[in-house]
Amino acid sequence: MEKEIIKVPFGIKYISEWEDYSYPEGHCIVDKGVTGCGYTEYGLTNDKNVILCSPRKLLLENKAEKHKDDINILYLENNIKNFENSKDLEVSMADHIIKCRLNNLPIKFMITYDSAHYLIDYLVSKNLIDRFYIIADEFQSIFLDSYFKAEVENSFLTGLQVCPNIIYLSATPMLDKYLSRLSEFKDLKYYYIDWSDSGYVETIKIQRKQTSALSSEACIIVGNYLEGNFPMAINERNEIVKSTEAVFYFNSVTEIIRVINKSGLTSEQVNILCSNTEDNRRKLKKIKHYIGKIPMENEPNKMFTFCTSTCYIGADFYSKCASTYIFADPNLKCLALDISLDLPQIAGRQRDRENPFKNNITIFYKTLRKDEELSEDSFEELQEKRKKSTFTLLSDYDNMSVDGKKDIIEIYRSDIEVNKYCNNFIGISSNGTLEYNKLIEIANERAWEVSQKDYQDSISLTKALKSLDNVEVIEYKDAKDKLVQEFLDNRFYATGIFTEKLKLYCEFLDKYKDDEYILGIIKYKIPDQRFSTYYKLFGTEGCRQSEYREGRLQDKVALLEKDDQLKNFVFNQFIVGNKYSLKFIKTELKSLYDSLNIIGKTAKATDLGEWFELRQTYLIDSTTRRKDKAFEILKKKGE
Repeated sequence: MEKEIIKVPFGIKYISEWEDYSYPEGHCIVDKGVTGCGYTEYGLTNDKNVILCSPRKLLLENKAEKHKDDINILYLENNIKNFENSKDLEVSMADHIIKCRLNNLPIKFMITYDSAHYLIDYLVSKNLIDRFYIIADEFQSIFLDSYFKAEVENSFLTGLQVCPNIIYLSATPMLDKYLSRLSEFKDLKYYYIDWSDSGYVETIKIQRKQTSALSSEACIIVGNYLEGNFPMAINERNEIVKSTEAVFYFNSVTEIIRVINKSGLTSEQVNILCSNTEDNRRKLKKIKHYIGKIPMENEPNKMFTFCTSTCYIGADFYSKCASTYIFADPNLKCLALDISLDLPQIAGRQRDRENPFKNNITIFYKTLRKDEELSEDSFEELQEKRKKSTFTLLSDYDNMSVDGKKDIIEIYRSDIEVNKYCNNFIGISSNGTLEYNKLIEIANERAWEVSQKDYQDSISLTKALKSLDNVEVIEYKDAKDKLVQEFLDNRFYATGIFTEKLKLYCEFLDKYKDDEYILGIIKYKIPDQRFSTYYKLFGTEGCRQSEYREGRLQDKVALLEKDDQLKNFVFNQFIVGNKYSLKFIKTELKSLYDSLNIIGKTAKATDLGEWFELRQTYLIDSTTRRKDKAFEILKKKGE
């Protein structure tokens, strides 16, 4: 998509300070370039009639509390919830418009995507819609939320088309390749606000750490804070500041509860920000916790704040010392962090410029498990299958009777609720008919792309992080990281002699063999697999007996390989439950030893006892009727 770049002049921190800036007309995309530039706030304080549409109630509640004394700003969500019929709602909207006009004030409404149709329908019916600018704030969530509620997002997008002036606003717009696939976006003007000359672009420093246990990492941080071991930094006044507050982005209430339970945190210590649903309230009530709210600028923060994606987007956090920690798991779709969309949003949450930790983020992440991998060809095949299923279902639907259509729509409502669009791209339009919902198709594709590409391994994730603007990526180091690094720098890599390296390696692993985290770091830091292989196969004692010499160890490996081959041959030749004469066993084993060139080993029937539990018995020759000594194979050893 072609982008028009708008340069912000030097010295401008916020859009509201830029006197020459004005809203573009018509339908357009505005990439505000950075979070925290005050674009949303500008919409609530300028001289235009503005409808601020947000994907999150929490964001609007935060704004409503901030502007509770501004009589020209109406947060409509509570009215919609409280009024029993549409007439009462219409009266409240009409009263607000009249009040603003009488006081010669610009008219401001705030409403969620889900409820926007109430306001838009009313303004259209009164021929007032052309007097408003509609700001679809954080519009990338239209795509991201479609994975869970495509009907709502599609209805919101469709309803906006009757409005003459719409600004699709975001600091992290959806990628161009996705925008161009929807008719509502593909031909829109695209404005990019460039802050590079303003003097206020800050570098985000991201520490990243691969882990196998996200909640355990969070518990370690919690433990450090509770013990008073706080991160420290130097502020702009050259003063040492301790980070006595921590914000955890954990996109799962279940994971948040796990950390709280493991750490023994009380509700006095914790602020939980998540969707205010019955399910979440019930889960938290069980552990004597509750859903909190975002503190205002001058209100105190609790030591620990846990956030889900409900408040990644757009909310303002004010703290002079809070640190930010992100936990991402691509193996669970609800925990996969979209690097290009979510991370900049999180980075922009801390608004207090005095906070020396606000641009420092630590991300703990898992990489994709082998059993979760899905190749591009396989994914495209799955998408094509969903498309065909959708077209078939829509064709059948078109040929149904009116009553049949009503019945099938109810069936699909239930299917969507349970399966979340896994099987097809069927959606239900705003007028209650089945339709092909393109948003579902795109949401599926983006979810695949995030998990399969960004989290393949640590290199993929680092590459994704470095693709962001104004980002510096460094590796996270705690006490154990530093311990390992010291060993590597001062001992392991201080010598170039293999025998000495292996000896040091074995001694170090013997000391820390029960510490899974240290073992994981060593495996990651020493890519030469010879060390881990010899230690695993022979242990320190076996390596010492070989004087840590690689030639001798390779000979041992060769013998083991022959032993493995011999074992496989034996298991193929001799079957559990069968009886074999001693003569037959000896003959077969001699043939196996010869084929593997095993020198110095004489074949004996009792050798079979190395692999099986045996019982002495007899076999009767069917011709001579002679009894021959034999072994019956009872089972494989170790089973």
